[in-house]
Amino acid sequence: MNLDQFFQRIWKDRNVLAYGLWPISLLYSTVVEIRRLGFSTRLLAVEKFSQPVVVIGNLSVGGTGKTPLTIWAANFLKSSGFFPGIVSRGYGRGHPEQTHRVNEYSTADEVGDEPLLIWRATQVPVAVAPRRADAIRKLMKESDCNIFLSDDGLQHLSLSSDLKIAVIDGQERFGNGFCLPAGPLRERAKRIDTYDLKIASGTGHGDEYSMDYRLTQVVNLQDSEKIRRLDTMIGKSVYAFAGIRHPDRFFEMLAVQGIESENYHFPDHHEFSPSDFEPAIDQDAIVLMTEKDAVKCSEFAAPNWWYVKAEVTPDSAFQKVFADKVAQLTRH
Repeated sequence: MNLDQFFQRIWKDRNVLAYGLWPISLLYSTVVEIRRLGFSTRLLAVEKFSQPVVVIGNLSVGGTGKTPLTIWAANFLKSSGFFPGIVSRGYGRGHPEQTHRVNEYSTADEVGDEPLLIWRATQVPVAVAPRRADAIRKLMKESDCNIFLSDDGLQHLSLSSDLKIAVIDGQERFGNGFCLPAGPLRERAKRIDTYDLKIASGTGHGDEYSMDYRLTQVVNLQDSEKIRRLDTMIGKSVYAFAGIRHPDRFFEMLAVQGIESENYHFPDHHEFSPSDFEPAIDQDAIVLMTEKDAVKCSEFAAPNWWYVKAEVTPDSAFQKVFADKVAQLTRH
């Protein structure tokens, strides 16, 4: 069991271990609230830009679907005639203090796995920086972006935002309701009601919108022109690898599609190496992985390695209100 799996078990309910960590969580949430108060009263500097900034984030740690929703939003804006740019901190990159614009030569170590995935899926300008405002400035200087999406920035309070979208894990919800480290929350659950739009992966509750999340196709890591239907993997010898927050969900979704696989778990944002794939030495076997993991494995991939494309589709009500709010922002 890796550290991610250990905490996921603790965070499911209010067990003895969770209560043991609760005093630290209380201190953590208090510091978060004091910091938020500092920004809301302008004791701490908040930077605002002339172009609209839309933040897509979550209250809980990882695995809610915010990155697929960011990809959907960027493509939606492109199809609506906008020129979106995307900014991110680039979690897990080798030099987090640097500012980079993502391009065809970027690596996951340089810019982070999620920003690289987003750039490849959208082909819109993407920049990473420790301060998202610096990433916006870089894109303003180097591109014609007229609206910005901040990937995972609800707690990045030094950047003023015009529309805040909270993505909720449709299965886990808010776990045991505790803040880190006793629970999965970055801030208290009551903060969810302060955001402009709330959308859940799966079926939303109350005033939450719903988002369909599904696996669609497989793409070859050596040759991205090779694209197959996912069901072509049924009946084959398959090894599945996942270094994401909830790897079991990926394996379960494969099983629902009729794909029987031998599964291997790794921590979220795991830095893969060829040795991680030693179990799949049978050249007749198929290796399947997530698209997020694939950006770190293409350089040493074998011909039989494929990543599984995942797509999200927000319900029609969300699409309409999102379009209306963006149109209102751009008019102003």
